[in-house]
Amino acid sequence: MGFLPVHKNMELQQRLAVLKKIDLFQSLTDEEIGLLCKKISRVHLEEETILFHEGDISRDMYILLAGSLQIFKKNRRLTTIRPPDYIGEMAIIEDKPRSATVIAAAGSDLFKITLQQFSAIAKRPDALVSIIKTLSQRIRRDNELIADEFTRANILIHDMRNTTTVFLMLDLLEKICSDDKQLKYLSLMQRGRRDLAKMLEEALANAKRLHFSKVVRENSLAGLLEELAACDFTVHPDLVDKKIVLELDDDVPPFPFQRTDIHRVITNLVINAAQASKANDTIRLTLTRRGRQAIVSVCDQGCGIPANIRNKIFLPLFSSKEEGSGFGLASCKQIVEEQHGGTLSFSSKAGQGSTFPFSLLINQQTGQKNAGPPRV
Repeated sequence: MGFLPVHKNMELQQRLAVLKKIDLFQSLTDEEIGLLCKKISRVHLEEETILFHEGDISRDMYILLAGSLQIFKKNRRLTTIRPPDYIGEMAIIEDKPRSATVIAAAGSDLFKITLQQFSAIAKRPDALVSIIKTLSQRIRRDNELIADEFTRANILIHDMRNTTTVFLMLDLLEKICSDDKQLKYLSLMQRGRRDLAKMLEEALANAKRLHFSKVVRENSLAGLLEELAACDFTVHPDLVDKKIVLELDDDVPPFPFQRTDIHRVITNLVINAAQASKANDTIRLTLTRRGRQAIVSVCDQGCGIPANIRNKIFLPLFSSKEEGSGFGLASCKQIVEEQHGGTLSFSSKAGQGSTFPFSLLINQQTGQKNAGPPRV
């Protein structure tokens, strides 16, 4: 994980001072805390490091002394931990896989406490009961904070939906416009308004824990790619100085998929490719068939993805761009793999560019939805 050992003879009093501030250990005696201080190790992280992944089997907890920890659950950032605080405490209480992914910032310092070290000092029943009460209080407090943030976000989504009403005036402009080029642009904006309205409706339904049924119809993936290349990509500021080349296999038939969401995936991947490319570079979009899979690949001629960040590019909020939000690839991963049962991956060579292929299942027999869980 990139741990570098720190001097083992850290002053015992300094360790005691840190551990006594941790609510989890306040039921322990000075003798028990002193014993723990002698056993635990301290680690320093020179680079940003994943402490553990969601689903990992490990029984260690960490106390943060300096730096920060980002906590992720699937494609959602839950919170940021600052010192003095701790993470992974449930691993020393129950034998379960990790419930989240934890990323430590570069320069972070931590104490690492193993299950064996903790078990050696936490033997008294009253101490264990106190620890469980502390954990329960933390969970309750965290739930209240998450609920408050969730409510704020949902209010914002609600008001955003109301704000989009003004774009209905595009329909009025269409009635009085006679220029073919302007009508084309109006049509693009109207489609964008409809797609945005659907996404806001879905977000509000998710907030209310309602079932939101997306329309999954038989569509042409080749037709979608051609439409994007002819319309959307001609006006995006990151794409106006790039050359878009399509290579479409005639062997890919129309099949059921959620058009708006796959539109989002392709757009995100192409914009990322454009931002990694130089002026006049070519971005190549290919559509091929492999058995019952349709495969779309977006290939750029950029500088490639550095090796030290390749394991993080699909994480939410991670971005190699200064102004990047870090949601684009996370969104693509969720749509392709969780909603359509496909796969999204990448390959990259330094100085030669990157390729992002994603696959969707062609369901020709039934003419119904793709057979990928969960259903959309």
